[in-house]
Amino acid sequence: MDQMSYRVALARAIEWRVVALLIDFTISYAVTGLFTFSVGLTSLSNVVRTIVHALWIRRRGHD
Repeated sequence: MDQMSYRVALARAIEWRVVALLIDFTISYAVTGLFTFSVGLTSLSNVVRTIVHALWIRRRGHD
């Protein structure tokens, strides 16, 4: 199996984060109806997930 280039992997990761942010915002806004709250919650969620992911990868180590 061919290994994906770093550039392609990064582009796909960013693409997924954008999709995930849109999903988070849409659900938050649909539930609360509050735009500002939904933006804040989505932003906080993204920061927390990024930090937890980095810690998870660091703890797990390299494959």
